[in-house]
Amino acid sequence: MIFLYYGIRYYEILKISPTLQSHKLFLKMDKLFRTTNQNVKSNISRAIKNNVEFCCQIADNKIVQGESFSYPPTAALAEWMNTLFAKELQPNPKKPGKQVTEILLVVISASETDVHVGISIPKDKTADPAYENLISEIIGSREHKSDQKDTYTLLQYTAPFPIKEQDELLSSIFSIIKKRKIYIEDKADEDEVYYGLD
Repeated sequence: MIFLYYGIRYYEILKISPTLQSHKLFLKMDKLFRTTNQNVKSNISRAIKNNVEFCCQIADNKIVQGESFSYPPTAALAEWMNTLFAKELQPNPKKPGKQVTEILLVVISASETDVHVGISIPKDKTADPAYENLISEIIGSREHKSDQKDTYTLLQYTAPFPIKEQDELLSSIFSIIKKRKIYIEDKADEDEVYYGLD
Protein backbone atom coordinates (compact mmCIF):
# COMPACT_ATOMS: atom_id res chain seq x y z
CA MET A 1 0.00 0.00 0.00
CA ILE A 2 1.17 3.53 -0.77
CA PHE A 3 0.38 4.69 2.79
CA LEU A 4 2.59 1.97 4.27
CA TYR A 5 5.39 2.83 1.85
CA TYR A 6 5.19 6.49 2.81
CA GLY A 7 5.00 5.56 6.48
CA ILE A 8 8.24 3.57 6.32
CA ARG A 9 10.13 6.06 4.19
CA TYR A 10 9.11 9.18 6.07
CA TYR A 11 9.58 7.55 9.45
CA GLU A 12 13.23 7.18 8.46
CA ILE A 13 13.37 10.86 7.51
CA LEU A 14 11.51 11.80 10.70
CA LYS A 15 14.39 10.45 12.78
CA ILE A 16 16.94 12.77 11.18
CA SER A 17 15.00 15.88 10.23
CA PRO A 18 14.66 18.63 12.88
CA THR A 19 11.56 19.96 11.09
CA LEU A 20 9.65 16.70 11.60
CA GLN A 21 10.09 16.03 15.29
CA SER A 22 6.36 15.93 15.89
CA HIS A 23 4.29 12.80 15.23
CA LYS A 24 1.32 15.04 14.46
CA LEU A 25 3.32 16.90 11.84
CA PHE A 26 4.48 13.60 10.35
CA LEU A 27 0.88 12.44 9.93
CA LYS A 28 -0.08 15.83 8.50
CA MET A 29 2.68 15.58 5.89
CA ASP A 30 1.66 12.03 4.97
CA LYS A 31 -1.93 13.18 4.45
CA LEU A 32 -0.66 16.18 2.49
CA PHE A 33 1.30 14.00 0.04
CA ARG A 34 -1.66 11.69 -0.53
CA THR A 35 -3.91 14.69 -1.20
CA THR A 36 -1.33 16.19 -3.57
CA ASN A 37 -1.17 12.90 -5.47
CA GLN A 38 -4.90 13.06 -6.08
CA ASN A 39 -4.71 16.69 -7.22
CA VAL A 40 -1.87 15.93 -9.64
CA LYS A 41 -3.72 12.95 -11.11
CA SER A 42 -6.95 14.93 -11.38
CA ASN A 43 -5.20 17.65 -13.40
CA ILE A 44 -3.67 15.04 -15.70
CA SER A 45 -7.05 13.34 -16.20
CA ARG A 46 -8.54 16.69 -17.15
CA ALA A 47 -5.79 17.26 -19.71
CA ILE A 48 -6.35 13.81 -21.23
CA LYS A 49 -10.11 14.35 -21.30
CA ASN A 50 -9.57 17.59 -23.24
CA ASN A 51 -7.18 15.89 -25.70
CA VAL A 52 -4.22 17.99 -24.58
CA GLU A 53 -0.76 16.62 -25.30
CA PHE A 54 0.77 17.84 -22.05
CA CYS A 55 0.08 18.66 -18.43
CA CYS A 56 2.47 21.00 -16.61
CA GLN A 57 1.63 21.88 -13.04
CA ILE A 58 2.87 23.04 -9.66
CA ALA A 59 2.13 20.56 -6.88
CA ASP A 60 1.61 22.63 -3.74
CA ASN A 61 2.97 20.73 -0.74
CA LYS A 62 2.51 23.49 1.80
CA ILE A 63 2.23 22.26 5.41
CA VAL A 64 -0.24 24.48 7.25
CA GLN A 65 0.16 24.76 11.03
CA GLY A 66 -2.39 27.13 12.48
CA GLU A 67 -1.72 30.55 10.97
CA SER A 68 1.76 29.63 9.79
CA PHE A 69 3.00 27.26 7.13
CA SER A 70 6.16 25.50 6.05
CA TYR A 71 7.36 23.21 3.29
CA PRO A 72 8.61 19.62 3.47
CA PRO A 73 12.30 18.86 4.03
CA THR A 74 14.26 18.34 0.83
CA ALA A 75 14.76 14.61 1.41
CA ALA A 76 11.04 14.02 1.99
CA LEU A 77 10.01 16.00 -1.09
CA ALA A 78 12.55 14.19 -3.28
CA GLU A 79 11.23 10.84 -2.07
CA TRP A 80 7.65 11.90 -2.71
CA MET A 81 8.43 13.08 -6.26
CA ASN A 82 10.10 9.78 -7.11
CA THR A 83 7.20 7.79 -5.67
CA LEU A 84 4.70 9.94 -7.56
CA PHE A 85 6.23 9.09 -10.93
CA ALA A 86 7.29 5.52 -10.10
CA LYS A 87 3.99 4.37 -8.61
CA GLU A 88 1.19 6.89 -9.07
CA LEU A 89 1.79 8.05 -12.66
CA GLN A 90 2.08 4.69 -14.35
CA PRO A 91 -0.22 3.16 -16.98
CA ASN A 92 -3.37 1.45 -15.75
CA PRO A 93 -4.17 -1.47 -18.08
CA LYS A 94 -7.68 -1.67 -16.65
CA LYS A 95 -8.43 1.90 -17.69
CA PRO A 96 -9.46 2.38 -21.34
CA GLY A 97 -8.23 5.25 -23.48
CA LYS A 98 -5.08 7.33 -23.33
CA GLN A 99 -2.71 6.62 -20.46
CA VAL A 100 -0.84 9.13 -18.30
CA THR A 101 2.45 8.15 -19.95
CA GLU A 102 1.12 9.13 -23.38
CA ILE A 103 1.29 12.88 -22.75
CA LEU A 104 4.10 15.18 -21.66
CA LEU A 105 4.04 15.45 -17.87
CA VAL A 106 5.86 18.09 -15.83
CA VAL A 107 5.34 18.33 -12.07
CA ILE A 108 7.11 21.05 -10.07
CA SER A 109 7.17 21.30 -6.29
CA ALA A 110 9.18 23.20 -3.69
CA SER A 111 10.79 21.97 -0.49
CA GLU A 112 12.47 24.01 2.22
CA THR A 113 15.54 24.73 0.10
CA ASP A 114 15.10 23.20 -3.36
CA VAL A 115 12.94 23.06 -6.43
CA HIS A 116 12.02 19.52 -7.52
CA VAL A 117 10.90 18.68 -11.05
CA GLY A 118 9.59 15.43 -12.50
CA ILE A 119 9.33 15.09 -16.29
CA SER A 120 7.87 12.25 -18.33
CA ILE A 121 8.07 12.33 -22.13
CA PRO A 122 5.99 9.79 -24.10
CA LYS A 123 8.17 7.12 -25.67
CA ASP A 124 6.62 7.71 -29.08
CA LYS A 125 7.75 11.36 -28.89
CA THR A 126 11.43 10.77 -28.15
CA ALA A 127 12.33 11.01 -31.85
CA ASP A 128 10.04 14.00 -32.44
CA PRO A 129 12.08 17.20 -33.08
CA ALA A 130 9.66 19.16 -30.89
CA TYR A 131 10.81 17.12 -27.88
CA GLU A 132 14.51 16.89 -28.73
CA ASN A 133 16.69 18.10 -25.81
CA LEU A 134 13.55 19.36 -24.09
CA ILE A 135 14.76 18.52 -20.59
CA SER A 136 18.07 20.27 -21.17
CA GLU A 137 16.29 23.41 -22.30
CA ILE A 138 13.95 23.31 -19.30
CA ILE A 139 16.76 23.12 -16.75
CA GLY A 140 18.97 25.53 -18.68
CA SER A 141 22.20 26.58 -16.98
CA ARG A 142 20.98 25.84 -13.45
CA GLU A 143 23.34 23.72 -11.38
CA HIS A 144 21.26 20.67 -10.60
CA LYS A 145 21.00 17.00 -9.75
CA SER A 146 19.49 14.70 -12.36
CA ASP A 147 18.16 11.17 -11.96
CA GLN A 148 17.01 9.56 -15.19
CA LYS A 149 14.69 6.57 -14.85
CA ASP A 150 13.18 4.38 -17.53
CA THR A 151 10.06 6.48 -18.11
CA TYR A 152 10.79 9.75 -16.31
CA THR A 153 13.52 12.13 -15.20
CA LEU A 154 13.88 13.84 -11.84
CA LEU A 155 15.62 17.20 -11.50
CA GLN A 156 16.48 19.02 -8.31
CA TYR A 157 18.25 22.29 -7.65
CA THR A 158 18.74 24.72 -4.79
CA ALA A 159 17.17 28.16 -5.00
CA PRO A 160 17.23 31.14 -2.60
CA PHE A 161 13.43 31.39 -2.84
CA PRO A 162 12.06 28.00 -3.99
CA ILE A 163 8.41 29.09 -4.05
CA LYS A 164 9.10 32.05 -6.31
CA GLU A 165 11.46 29.94 -8.41
CA GLN A 166 8.86 27.23 -9.08
CA ASP A 167 6.47 29.85 -10.48
CA GLU A 168 9.17 31.28 -12.71
CA LEU A 169 10.14 27.81 -13.89
CA LEU A 170 6.56 26.95 -14.83
CA SER A 171 6.28 30.18 -16.81
CA SER A 172 9.55 29.38 -18.56
CA ILE A 173 8.34 25.88 -19.44
CA PHE A 174 5.21 27.28 -21.06
CA SER A 175 7.34 29.60 -23.16
CA ILE A 176 9.48 26.66 -24.23
CA ILE A 177 6.63 24.36 -25.20
CA LYS A 178 4.87 27.20 -27.03
CA LYS A 179 8.04 27.86 -29.00
CA ARG A 180 8.29 24.16 -29.81
CA LYS A 181 4.61 24.03 -30.87
CA ILE A 182 3.80 21.42 -28.22
CA TYR A 183 1.42 23.95 -26.71
CA ILE A 184 -0.66 25.84 -29.27
CA GLU A 185 -2.67 28.49 -27.47
CA ASP A 186 -6.31 28.75 -28.45
CA LYS A 187 -7.79 32.11 -27.46
CA ALA A 188 -11.27 30.60 -27.52
CA ASP A 189 -10.28 28.23 -24.72
CA GLU A 190 -8.65 30.79 -22.43
CA ASP A 191 -11.15 30.14 -19.62
CA GLU A 192 -10.25 26.43 -19.57
CA VAL A 193 -6.52 27.05 -19.29
CA TYR A 194 -4.45 24.06 -20.32
CA TYR A 195 -5.55 22.25 -17.95
CA GLY A 196 -5.36 22.25 -14.20
CA LEU A 197 -2.11 24.16 -14.14
CA ASP A 198 -2.34 25.11 -10.49
